[in-house]
Amino acid sequence: MSRARVVLSPSTLTVIGEQPMSRSAVWGRNLGGFAVLFAIIAFAFHAFGAAETPSFLMAMKISLVLATIAILLSIRAFGIIWRRGKRGLSSAILGIFYGILLWLVPAGVFAMAIQYPKTTDVITQGHEPLSFLKIEGVRPAWANPVTLDKVMPSPLSRALLTDATSDEVYGIITDMVLDRDWDIVADRPPDEKKPREASLQATETSFAGFTDDIVIEISIEDKQTRVDMRSASRIGTFDLGQNAARIDAFMVNLRQKLNER
Repeated sequence: MSRARVVLSPSTLTVIGEQPMSRSAVWGRNLGGFAVLFAIIAFAFHAFGAAETPSFLMAMKISLVLATIAILLSIRAFGIIWRRGKRGLSSAILGIFYGILLWLVPAGVFAMAIQYPKTTDVITQGHEPLSFLKIEGVRPAWANPVTLDKVMPSPLSRALLTDATSDEVYGIITDMVLDRDWDIVADRPPDEKKPREASLQATETSFAGFTDDIVIEISIEDKQTRVDMRSASRIGTFDLGQNAARIDAFMVNLRQKLNER
């Protein structure tokens, strides 16, 4: 008895398991992966100083738009896979994963931002806003204006008063600034013509490439040397508490140095 042969047609193979890949799933995966890679490259360029902050932020916005499209394509792919039995489930999952991974960054920043005052310019308490010694050629045109009416007093730090001379204090402050790898862009050390006033301006750049401007002023008040400090971010509407934290940490360390002298 002969056994009949069954010829598998292309349509039969499709039913058995050779369904085509969902193009939405592939596009979602590829677009999500590209968005993540694009964001990483933009971050690296910004961190190493090869791209200015506005360009970096624009690149991050573009990556988030691509991530959103990747999520929508992947969600569409889920529907196609469910209804038509096409392949590509793992690609659709990857597309959503890449998209959510990118959106976690601004979501995390927003979650932290609401915990701090909305400010980018902070000064020690009990002092009129300090003016920066040099703005032209230091602070870019795209940076926030350093207008005196935008300055907020630090929640914790007050001006430091000490019996040390202004020369001693200025020397300690200079060493502290250099130890922190801040870049000194302008200074006005104490001299005989202006013994009651000295200033130092510096910048600090974070690991991510964001630069903040700092000015420290030394003055004489009731025969004591007084130290005030101002720290301002260059871009944005909030600083995640970084400027106040920088002032607090510096003033605490300065008190320790003065006590040890």
